[in-house]
This record gives sequence, structure tokens and C-alpha cells, in this order.
Amino acid sequence: MRGERGRRDGTSELTAEAGAWDQLKDLFGVVRRSDAPHLGLRLSIAIGLTLAGKALGVLAPLVLGAAVNRLAAGQGAAVAVGWSFAAFAVGWALVRFISSAAPQASDVVFAPVRQAAQQRTAADTFAHALTLSLDFHQTKRSGSLSRTVERGSRAVDFLLRILAFNLVPTGLELILAAAVLGGKYDWRFAAVAVAVVAIYAACTFALSNWRLEHRRIMNAADSEAAGQAVDALLNYETVKAFGAETRAAEGYDRALGVYGAAALKANSSLAALNVIQGLIMNVGLGVMAVMAGMEAAAGRMGPGDVTAAVLIMISLYAPLNILGFAYREIRQSFIDMEQMLKVTRQRPAIADRPGAHDLPPSESGGAEVVFEHVGF
Repeated sequence: MRGERGRRDGTSELTAEAGAWDQLKDLFGVVRRSDAPHLGLRLSIAIGLTLAGKALGVLAPLVLGAAVNRLAAGQGAAVAVGWSFAAFAVGWALVRFISSAAPQASDVVFAPVRQAAQQRTAADTFAHALTLSLDFHQTKRSGSLSRTVERGSRAVDFLLRILAFNLVPTGLELILAAAVLGGKYDWRFAAVAVAVVAIYAACTFALSNWRLEHRRIMNAADSEAAGQAVDALLNYETVKAFGAETRAAEGYDRALGVYGAAALKANSSLAALNVIQGLIMNVGLGVMAVMAGMEAAAGRMGPGDVTAAVLIMISLYAPLNILGFAYREIRQSFIDMEQMLKVTRQRPAIADRPGAHDLPPSESGGAEVVFEHVGF
């Protein structure tokens, strides 16, 4: 039967705050519903290119290290040594180029999926909001609701890029780099690499959690300012009729003031985070260089091996530069996506039962509505 009545307030919350696993399932569900062309094929190719780029990024320093070792050995004719070094150097440049180009190709391959997922979530949320009851829209500011949909759709795009093609491959790169350092040189090199990355990540997560409160205040103030501005402009006649122009402008100014104060705190804490990250990275790099130099002095490593060990550490640090940003934005993006999905989980006050059928037209012998003996 159609017209089943829901809660009297017109809405029904189906879920509370989702956990991390539930949020990941929501994200994967968004991808599945995106109707992107060749979804499985694009996903496989993009992941393969990303992993290949990370593997080649670890291999490139070894190629350059072999070139430096050959040059340092200097055995044979100078021309032969020069050509041998040149061949390895060209190989290093080629491997390095492929390792940097592979993620870009991966992004191009997967971009239609991200775009389709972003479009589908925004369109579905907007369409669902239009089906909700009047009570829902009377208790929601139009500006805040539109900003929720906008931020949520952008969050889907960001999460797909950063999780599938940045953080997870970076973790695999760390494992591969530790295996290479431990297997080719000494287990202590692998231990230093893992320890430095672990300390870096722990400090970054701790400081990012502290900074997240500033971002929450900024987002709340941003939504408040947008709601104040849009509602005042949409209801201009009412504002004008009640002489509320000054009050509306003051409310908008207060929201902007809160946003500005939180933004200043966020920028100051970001500077502190960058200084601490730089200190950890450079201390780790210095320790690795000293250890490699001591091994070379003892004759257990060549000059090229020292170069390779240091370059592997530098290649590990490159993606870690955005770890704080990525961690903070991932948490915020999950919040934004969840807020958007909450809109789609609202039930209208009057909703069809699952599996309800449309009434057939009367000319086919179906039901019809007839008014008989109606009087007033």
C-alpha cells in the first residue's frame, strides 16, 4: 500500500556516526554505484600502474648506485668506464622517469571513475533531498544543505585519489624499501628507515588530531556564514519588511570572524607541524648517511651503495611530505561524506512501502477513483 506514514517529525535517522570500516564500505558502495565505464578494468590498470611506479622508484637508486660503483672502480680503459657509467646513468634516468610517469597515467585512467562517483553521489543526494517532506526543508537551511552536498561530493573524489593511489601504495613502498635495504646492505638500514617513518607518522597523526579541532570550527563557521548569506538573500523581502538588515549582516560578520580566528590557529599549528616533520626527516637522513659512510669506510659498501641508500630514504620521504595533510583531509573528508550520505538516509514523512506497485490505468481494467453521492 502506498502512503505509509513515517515518523511525525518527517525524518528518520537510520545510522549513527559510522566507524572507519563502515565509512570505507560507504566509499566502495559509492564507487560501485557510479556506473563508470569499464570500472573493473580501469581500477585494475590504475592500481597496477601505481604499484609499478612505486617499485621502480625503489629500483632507481640501485641503478644509479651501480653506475657510481662502476665509475669508482675505474677498471679498464677510460672510454669503456665512461660508456658503462653513461649506460647505467641513462638507465637510472629512464627508470626514474617511468616511476614518476606511472602514477600520472594511473590518474588519467581512473579519473572517469572518480568523476562519475562524484557526479552520481551529488545528483542522487540532491534528487533524494527533493523527495523529502516539507518538515525536513523547513528545519534545514538551504545554504547549509547545498554546502553539505558540495563538500560531500568533493570528499568522494579526494578519498578515492588519496587512499587508493597514495597512502596504500606508499605503505607498500616502505615495505619494499625496507626489504631492499635489509637484503642488499644491512638490517640496521631497514630498521632506521622503518623507525624514522614510524616516528614521523606518529608525530604527524598526533599533531594533526590536535589541528583537526580548528578545522571543525572552520567548517562549522563556513556553513553558518553560507547559511546566513543564502537565507538572507533568498528571504530578502522578509528581512527588509522586519528591518533585519543590520542583524543579518552582523550574524554573517560573526560567522566570518569565527572562521578567521580558527584559520589563524590552523595556519600557526601547520607551521609547527612542518618544522617537526622536517626535523625528523633530516635527522633520519643524517643517520642513514653516517651509517652508510661507516660501512663504506670499512669496505663493506661502495660509494654507489652509499648514494643508493641515501636516495632510497629521500624517495621514501617524498610522499610523506603530505602525510599530515592527507591524514587530516581524510578524516575531514569522511566526515563530509558521511554528512552527505545522512541526507540520503532520511525518510520522508509519507513513503511507499518496499515493492509497492503503481496503480494500473483504468482503461486496462484496473482500479479507478470514482466520486459518487458526494455532497457539501
